[in-house]
Amino acid sequence: MSTAEPVETLSRAQIEVFAAGLYRIASCDGIDPREKQIIHEFLDQARASDLAPRLEELPFDPVQAYRVLGTSWLRATFLRAAALLVNMDGRVTESEREMIQWLMQAFGIPGTLESLCEAISTEDFPNA
Repeated sequence: MSTAEPVETLSRAQIEVFAAGLYRIASCDGIDPREKQIIHEFLDQARASDLAPRLEELPFDPVQAYRVLGTSWLRATFLRAAALLVNMDGRVTESEREMIQWLMQAFGIPGTLESLCEAISTEDFPNA
C-alpha cells in the first residue's frame, strides 16, 4: 500500500498558470536554456506542448494564479517547482529569490526560499 499523496490531475488553466508562472520567475533575470527546457518538458508531460511557443505571451497574474491553483497543496507544489527551476542553472539570483519569496507570502506559504529548498531536499520522491 502506498502512502504517497494522491496524484492530482491538472486542468488546462492550472497547466497554463504553472507554465506562465515558472516562465516569469525564470525570466525575471534572463532565462537560462536549461530552465526553459524544464518548462517545455513539463508542458510535454502535461499534454500541453502547444503552449510552448507562446510562453513569452502567457500572462501571469498572481491573484488569478491563487484562484486557479485552488488549494494550498497545489500552490505549494507550484512554489516547489519554481524553487527547483531557479536552482537548475546552479545559482539563484536576487530577483528570482525576491519573486519566489513574494509569491510564498501571497500564497500563504510560510518560510523562505531556503527553507523551501531544504524541505524539498528531504522529501522522498517516487520513481517516475
